[in-house]
Amino acid sequence: MLHNSGRYPDTAMSVVIGAPSRVPPWPSTSSSCASTGSPAQRLADAEDFADQVQRRLRPANTTDTYAKAWKVWARFCAAHGFPELEATRGALLAFVVWLLGRGRADGKGYAASSASTVLAGTVVELRRRGAEVGRDDQAQARATLEAAAVELLKAGERRGRGQAAAAEVPDL
Repeated sequence: MLHNSGRYPDTAMSVVIGAPSRVPPWPSTSSSCASTGSPAQRLADAEDFADQVQRRLRPANTTDTYAKAWKVWARFCAAHGFPELEATRGALLAFVVWLLGRGRADGKGYAASSASTVLAGTVVELRRRGAEVGRDDQAQARATLEAAAVELLKAGERRGRGQAAAAEVPDL
């Protein structure tokens, strides 16, 4: 049986999805990919089109997370006198250490999982804004974050809310 929208089978997913929301129209390919310019121009237009599609498919909470991560990066750069669009290995490693040490607005350190989210969002935003972020530099920052998280655990320091309680049948 189909969902009352006629689009989804009547399964648990139809309950999660619910009534379909009004979705803005897809970007038109007629003006972007079918131009009569040179092959290089058509490829550039196709890249712009791909960016439009990707922006449309990105959930709002992801966009919000990226925006918040960028604000944290901007605060870090302002505090240390770094240019916002320079993501060197040293800047990324300093950022990770700062996130864990005192990166939150209240001066406390982030939990490792939150710092990981901020790092990922920052890298996405840096690249979106045209900054070069080397994969090796990003990988080293992530490895540093993971090693620091292990050290925090060894030291007995617990941050964040911890593991969520298991859901019980009466709770459902």
